[in-house]
Amino acid sequence: MTALLIELRRSPLRWWAPGIVALTLLLSFGFEASWQDVWSQASARAQYPVLFVAPVLAAAAAWSASRTRRRGFDAHLHTMYRPRWQAEMAHLCATLIYAAGCYLVGAVTVLVVAASAGPPGLPWPSYLVLGLIATTAVVTVGHLLGLLTPPLISPVLAAVFGYLAIVYTYPYPQWAFWVVSGRPQAEILLPPLAARFVVAVALVLVVLTAAAWSARDLRNRRSRPAALLAVVALVGSLALVDTAGPLRGHREPPTPVCSEGTPRVCVWPDHALRLERLATLAERLPAASLGLLDVPDTFYEEGLRGPAPGITMAAGRPPYELTLQSERSALAMMIHQMIPHSPECPGNPAPDLREVSRARDRLFAWVYSRTVDSTEAFADDQPLQEELDRVLVTPEPEQVAWVESQLAIVDAGGCAA
Repeated sequence: MTALLIELRRSPLRWWAPGIVALTLLLSFGFEASWQDVWSQASARAQYPVLFVAPVLAAAAAWSASRTRRRGFDAHLHTMYRPRWQAEMAHLCATLIYAAGCYLVGAVTVLVVAASAGPPGLPWPSYLVLGLIATTAVVTVGHLLGLLTPPLISPVLAAVFGYLAIVYTYPYPQWAFWVVSGRPQAEILLPPLAARFVVAVALVLVVLTAAAWSARDLRNRRSRPAALLAVVALVGSLALVDTAGPLRGHREPPTPVCSEGTPRVCVWPDHALRLERLATLAERLPAASLGLLDVPDTFYEEGLRGPAPGITMAAGRPPYELTLQSERSALAMMIHQMIPHSPECPGNPAPDLREVSRARDRLFAWVYSRTVDSTEAFADDQPLQEELDRVLVTPEPEQVAWVESQLAIVDAGGCAA
């Protein structure tokens, strides 16, 4: 305990911590705030800064770990009265305590802010644990690089490795140590999370082995089994992660929360605070479409009637169930369900369906603009916005004729006569 207290006082992270906490809070609150009314999203946002903060912590760990070589004391390590691994354990623990403290300050702040919005349910601790595991793993690798690589470049190597490791494993669900967001349709599974914890523990063993090697403790034959154990543990833990399966899986759909108006909107209970606004938008659709498009009786959020496609990067495709990343995305999915599709032309395929696609885009934009009473959402497509501005100021009979002309194009499907 005395050694740990000494290391806590000597650690450079003692001075870096305020800046790292500030960076964590900036990354948590400096962007869109659509996560604040959903516990799963807030819990995932609590670990979001790990992508950028963990590499900074790894660089600090590498700089701290290389101090003996910077000061020219490495040649005397084998003369220490206690095994080197014990001293290195205290050093690494102090670094991890500061790293965990920086992470937890940001995470707790995020959860407190989310609690003030009053979302239903409770925080999801699995996301918080994932962020802590990722931080521990990256910082431990940084410490290892500080022991093994030249002192002046070890912080750079640690930061680059930490960032690339998180970024390049993210697209592979069985290897990811970090998530962008926490949609309620998916949950972190316990076996993959436990496997990642084992990796973090194995990395700590590797650091202690590397410290013993640098101090020549491994010349003692009794220490060699520990080195072999550390290597086997690391390889085994990585194999365990590979066989544990994807980090997240589909969550069993609960009884949905539905609005009372027509058409109804049914969402996950986690999104109950968003239901009133979505129901208001849905109730505008019959009038906004002037009765020319079929409005479903009920709009369902994705995942309520089967696995949510968004977990596998397939959101926004038919059957266009609601995605609630934003109010705009939910409304877009409602309108997509109303726009008819062209009939197939067996044996007589259309050579060019671009006009059909443009007609469907015009219908979508027309309904959307009438629903929100603005064409600003289409400002990036100036010709479309200009056409909408022209059509929307005309009397309703003329708008009906315009819509029917677009529907005729869709119904024809571009099929050759």
